[in-house]
Amino acid sequence: MDEVDRLYDTRDGFDRAAQALGAAAVPTGRPYEGTDESGEVRVRLTPEGHLDDVRVGMGWRSRLGADALPAAVQDAIARASAGRLEDWGHGLDTALSGPPAPLRPAPALYDTLAGQLEDRVRSARTPAEIRAVEAALVEVMDELLRSVDEATAEVDAVLTETVRGESGRDRHVVVELTATGEVTTLTYDDAWLQRAHAANIGRETMLAVTAARRALTGRTVADAVAGSRLNRLQTMLNDPDAVAARLGL
Repeated sequence: MDEVDRLYDTRDGFDRAAQALGAAAVPTGRPYEGTDESGEVRVRLTPEGHLDDVRVGMGWRSRLGADALPAAVQDAIARASAGRLEDWGHGLDTALSGPPAPLRPAPALYDTLAGQLEDRVRSARTPAEIRAVEAALVEVMDELLRSVDEATAEVDAVLTETVRGESGRDRHVVVELTATGEVTTLTYDDAWLQRAHAANIGRETMLAVTAARRALTGRTVADAVAGSRLNRLQTMLNDPDAVAARLGL
């Protein structure tokens, strides 16, 4: 087997793995529910894993108490998330253990960016023009590598940030979410909890979560990537004419 054959075998392996991961990542279309250890808190997640509903049982005061309620909600969320993760793992196992997915055809060389650029480079008339193109290409690659580092740093910064959401002016419930929508902290006003109806606890919890999600607008990982220099370079690299103009061809 020569190097070209190895290259194509590697490409085929990546393609099959990518298809398996893609199939496993498709939402099942069903919500996920979780109940805390006491049985007094029940939550529901969307197929994508976002908190969609919180319900607190009438016996929460005797079985949990105000101090343990936030942890109970987090416990119920974790149990629902575990069910979703289990489905993902099962889907991935099925995809990997089943018959290999049909390979998606690789584009012909003349349809690729490399092939089209090669044709344009060959049209360069002098050694000086060729050297200028090579220098411009090195500059683009250096910029691409720097942009990857920048995008990674931007995504890391987004992932370490949290946003705050409040259920209303009285701040009966305050939550903090990560950029991926994960609930990191949940705080209830103690005085309010002493008189709050169980149904209102769940309702105001979701009001706080909804407010936090609004605060996430424009601050997600997808937003960071979309606004990055890497994304702009990727757009350019998908356009042979734009790349040729950048290289002076």
